[in-house]
Amino acid sequence: MRSVLRNRILLPDVLGRQKGCISLGVKGKDLEEVSVRLQGLDYKEEIVFDDTLSCVPDTFYLKLQGTFPLDKVDMLDVTVDTKGKEGGKSQVVFSNLEISLDGVPVDSFPLRTLPEFRLESEKLISIQADFGGTLQCINELQGKKIIGLGESVHYQQNIDRLVFRLMEEGIRSLGCRLLVFELPIELSLFCNRYISDPSYVIPEHISDYRKICESMDFFNRLRHYNAHCPPESRVRLFGMDYETESPGRERSLVRLFDFLSALNEEKAVPAADNLSLMFYADKTLDALNYLQSHRQSLREVLTEDELLCMEHILSFNVKIGKDPVERSLLRDWGMAENLAFLENRFAGSPDSKVMVNSHAGHLNRVSAFPIDNYRSTGSYLQEKYGELYAPFLLLVDNGSFQYKKMSGETDTWKLQCPYPESPEAALNQSGEHLCYYALGKEDDRLTLSRSLGASFSWNYCQFYPFNLYRRYDGVFYVKGDVKPVSPVSKTPEEELKITEELCKKALLVIQHRKAMADRIKSRCR
Repeated sequence: MRSVLRNRILLPDVLGRQKGCISLGVKGKDLEEVSVRLQGLDYKEEIVFDDTLSCVPDTFYLKLQGTFPLDKVDMLDVTVDTKGKEGGKSQVVFSNLEISLDGVPVDSFPLRTLPEFRLESEKLISIQADFGGTLQCINELQGKKIIGLGESVHYQQNIDRLVFRLMEEGIRSLGCRLLVFELPIELSLFCNRYISDPSYVIPEHISDYRKICESMDFFNRLRHYNAHCPPESRVRLFGMDYETESPGRERSLVRLFDFLSALNEEKAVPAADNLSLMFYADKTLDALNYLQSHRQSLREVLTEDELLCMEHILSFNVKIGKDPVERSLLRDWGMAENLAFLENRFAGSPDSKVMVNSHAGHLNRVSAFPIDNYRSTGSYLQEKYGELYAPFLLLVDNGSFQYKKMSGETDTWKLQCPYPESPEAALNQSGEHLCYYALGKEDDRLTLSRSLGASFSWNYCQFYPFNLYRRYDGVFYVKGDVKPVSPVSKTPEEELKITEELCKKALLVIQHRKAMADRIKSRCR
């Protein structure tokens, strides 16, 4: 058993205060260790101190406690890591996380107010609806190889459209030929084949995948572009993410089975059949060895791009293992590894450019907060590519967004009105419908800005403290569509019916997959 809980706390004004104290009650059984890691951060989101408290709890509550300095500390990262004994039936219970500053409970202090974000008109560039070569006028884009488009809100229509328009302009004016999304790399094989092969049809259960379904108009425009340009100018589209939900590795290989088995259904190439069955049986290492030794035969079904990606996916799964907690904790590192592979294989020449779309929490240079407190994908990219990496923040002021409920159903909710101190509010007041704003040293401070991921509950916070200057090179802003959103509350019976329909749909996919595997087995006898 492994459990990791993380949170970041914006401390009140601690000027003149000397010492903080933290305590946590914990008990459990069959535990190897419980540790609490404390990291103090300054206004730059840089670590001022780093300390770890640990204990081995028993069935009676004990208090894990320690002190920390307050000098130059603006925020506190707390990570509670619980490890159970191998083979044991581990249990853990936490109680009363308490923080005090010079003996005064932190909850007794007033909430900290952050300074207002102020625009400087000379750093703002208006963007016309057709973009009209705007990207070539942005200094922060010049000489960059990896361009990160970090969306502040997942599944927000205005931001999604902005991403597609930026990428299309990047193809036209910057010569970008590799597009990368926050999509499992194995799932992106379907997308890249679709935009590259005019005769290819994405299987129905794959086209229903949320990100793919909502991107089909964009994919069709890329498909048309690729069909009317020489091979050396064609665009590739891949994902940099990987399957983290349990069982992650099995889900990864199942995607590869779906892709290869459908392509080979008519050709029935024996090597492709054998490899498909290894995918279906979750034989990762066997599949990797077989692919490497049967490359020539597999080229009858797969392109060289697809073979390279499959080999990387299998090698990556061998390296990262099966443990779902480890796969989740390593996610940002893994996305950086996948992106580095794609850049090396498909955009290795010095003048090649890559445009990457993901949540801003992943693409910024500092950390994955508020998604989590660990290192971000962008911090790894900064380490590898240095000045060749440029992350940008994509903001919207108002409107609505979609989120996934626990039942698996997608629902719509409204965005909170921007806080008066936020860049969203400042850009809303600028009168611009679409613009770019360059971040400068005067923005080197904490400010409130929005961040929403794919999962959401109505009472979750939407605005968090960030140092935008340290995280991004600039901001693209689009004015949101102000439409009233009234989420329809459903009865438990209606929720249950929706869940049952989703389960039936999933079962049909499993049955179709098994039938495909049975047909392949019969051919291989």
